[in-house]
Amino acid sequence: MMSEFLLPVPVLIIDHQAMTSKTVLFNILGNLGYPEELITFSENLADAEQQIFNQLPNLIFLVITQQSDISFIHKIKKIYPSSNLIILVNEQSTDLTLHAIQLGATAYMLIQQPLEDTYNQLKTILRGGAALHPSFAKFLLSETFSPQNAAPKQLSLNPAEYQILDMVSHSATQDQMVRELKLSTYQIDGFVKNIYRKISSYS
Repeated sequence: MMSEFLLPVPVLIIDHQAMTSKTVLFNILGNLGYPEELITFSENLADAEQQIFNQLPNLIFLVITQQSDISFIHKIKKIYPSSNLIILVNEQSTDLTLHAIQLGATAYMLIQQPLEDTYNQLKTILRGGAALHPSFAKFLLSETFSPQNAAPKQLSLNPAEYQILDMVSHSATQDQMVRELKLSTYQIDGFVKNIYRKISSYS
């Protein structure tokens, strides 16, 4: 398959928790245009750290299931600050997702989801967009707009960004957002990515 966009290579998949299927990820990346010889897989963090030193992968997938996994993001960004880092998380690990983005993760994807969703979300990420799911959108709204939180803690979202976050929290599809907000898919992806940028500086 010919790629429709520039592909960051080489690729390193780090799954020290054995939470993902190596074959599935390789197939998805292959369907997006990645040559198999440019994809490597690591099952432990020490080996992964050495591979980052040796290969300087431009695209890194990191499985995160617990707080201790977050510390490895520091190592990745210290070795190769400009790497594109996609974390793979469980849907309910919203606090880990937030922390990872704040530390420099480019985007996140869910570990357990239909293959078609994984394919489409990765395609969106490679085009410069980002994924957003109802559980994470609800978490962001509760964390940043709860009456208990002081104003300095709130994300400074513009009206479109807030509407997108609110609609995603209610499981709206992208097609529904396109119709109701009268925005293009490209514009919605851009607003979601901008929410990520604001999250990265949110504390």
